[in-house]
Amino acid sequence: MFRPDNTALAPVKRNLVELLCVAVPKVAGGICNLGLNVVLLRYFGTEQFGLYALCITAALLVDAILGSAVDLGVIRLATEALTQFPTRALSIQKAGLAVKVASGVIVSGALLLGTGLIERRVLHHPGARQLIVLSCLATVGLMLLRTAQTNLQIERRFLGYGALELAQLTLRYGGIGLLLVYGAVQPNAVLFFYGAGPIAAFLVWAIVAGKKFYTAPVNGKLFAELGGTVKWFALTFGLGALVSRLDIFLVSSWSSIGEAGIYGVAQTFALVPQLLGSYLAVVFGPRLIPYIQGGQFARFFRQFQTVIFAVCGLVMAVSIPTLSFLGKWILPHRFLTAQTVILVLLPGALAGLATFPVTITFLMFVRPRFLFAMDCLSLPILVLLYAYAVPHYGALGAAWVTSGSCLTRASIGQIAAWRWLRNGLEGSSSILGPRIALQGNG
Repeated sequence: MFRPDNTALAPVKRNLVELLCVAVPKVAGGICNLGLNVVLLRYFGTEQFGLYALCITAALLVDAILGSAVDLGVIRLATEALTQFPTRALSIQKAGLAVKVASGVIVSGALLLGTGLIERRVLHHPGARQLIVLSCLATVGLMLLRTAQTNLQIERRFLGYGALELAQLTLRYGGIGLLLVYGAVQPNAVLFFYGAGPIAAFLVWAIVAGKKFYTAPVNGKLFAELGGTVKWFALTFGLGALVSRLDIFLVSSWSSIGEAGIYGVAQTFALVPQLLGSYLAVVFGPRLIPYIQGGQFARFFRQFQTVIFAVCGLVMAVSIPTLSFLGKWILPHRFLTAQTVILVLLPGALAGLATFPVTITFLMFVRPRFLFAMDCLSLPILVLLYAYAVPHYGALGAAWVTSGSCLTRASIGQIAAWRWLRNGLEGSSSILGPRIALQGNG
């Protein structure tokens, strides 16, 4: 009688459980965010929604430039050290937290000093200082929360990861729900809870983390080592995030805050696939280095990309008739023009889903200069295209440029990843660049 090999099935079961621990709260968060924005459309006009969308995008942009780069550098170093030098792994994470706090303070100070310029050139709204302050709060909250989740991610404590995510979602959307109940829905009040939820969840983790994290030694040498690893990540993430999120700021600056509101609504729906890609990256990111070192990455890459391409094709095929039917029911009349913008943005968003979880993370680990060079070349071209499309066609023009850019960058990234894998570099030290020596606790 045939009996299943439980030993062989164990890794599959573990991967499935870990994926669910991350996916369930992340998907719940995505649904809450989508639902919130649908509700806010009933309360906000196009200009109010534009202000709200710009502030949220600014917080996400800073977190993507600074927070994600530090987190990826910490994952890169700490996962290598975790087995043999666990104290060193904790020290690396502690250094990453210090870098984030310092960066958050500096960026927040710069934004507050530039309040007048931001009010005139971007927000077109006098007296927006409170919105800027709350955007800084949201930025710091996101960066702190990601630090806590990176720690749980490295230690593969995905149940704790999911619980922390659910805690911050409850605090954030529970608070915003109270605003809806009491009829106090304004962009500044929503932004407050957007930042307060992650900060509260971080404090919960900080209490639970205990002495093992806080007593880990940190010195200048460790900061230098982390900085050497993070620098290319920061440049690449920074430029990549700027390229991917520049559009809504240019729509506001070169068209109007109302058009930025239309564009923000379209992004809410069209960029859901990219959020799913980021959720998948949380689970698969820490595994790439071991897969590469063990010679298993090529097979994993082929299987993963085959599945994700099929999923993207199915989503695109279903979305076109579904949006045409449901758009008029979901979108208030003043936002109906966003329906066409959503359809234009969707192919680029699906390209992000197909590329970000594995391909972009792989390239960040092995060829960060390639991504940086690609973005350096594309940014001036994009700005010129936006300079023509946005003043003439507003949100729709920006959507065509954005979607075309995402598809082009995704195609180039896929080709580059396949090329380096075919060259047979997997399992060799050359694909990872200079190895970081694991000496003591750093």
